[in-house]
Amino acid sequence: MCHRAVHTGEKPFKCEVCDKAFSSSTRLLRHQSIHRGKKPFRCEICEMAFTQYSHLLSHQRIHTGEKLFKCEVCDRAFTQSSTLVQHRRIHTGEKPFTCEVCSKSFSDSSTLRAHQRIHTGEKLFTCDVCNKSFSQLANLSAHRRTHTDAVRPAEFFQHFLFLYLIYQHVCSYSLKHQEPPVRVLYTI
Repeated sequence: MCHRAVHTGEKPFKCEVCDKAFSSSTRLLRHQSIHRGKKPFRCEICEMAFTQYSHLLSHQRIHTGEKLFKCEVCDRAFTQSSTLVQHRRIHTGEKPFTCEVCSKSFSDSSTLRAHQRIHTGEKLFTCDVCNKSFSQLANLSAHRRTHTDAVRPAEFFQHFLFLYLIYQHVCSYSLKHQEPPVRVLYTI
């Protein structure tokens, strides 16, 4: 019965914790280790631990530099299949991650999360010198240079251009949805 379930798509083995279903009891048991918090597979190089051996093997390619996943369009190679999937979107133009507030789309979920902080006002990045917080790491990096004498004019121009583009984006959203413009104050 177990092997046949692989071909039929039948998944009779359900996890009692999250209701995820599996075609075999072995796969269910392997999955359940996630809920128990056990990570018996440890990388000998960096001590990172994993719930599954296959995840450890995948991780170890980071250390060996082995790149098994190759782009068919430009021949660039990657250590993780997920990185290749994300890279392919450069060629296809696919942007499957869309902001629910302004409908702007992105090719990866991490860029969407960073963008959403513009709308929420969440500021995850704090200056260790003056405790000022920023929603984007790039803004913190530009700000940090103000605490040193090594600030170059080109970097300031680039930073203020970025802020101006955000301001334009917020204002265009406000106009489109007939809402009062958001008052945005940016300082370095």
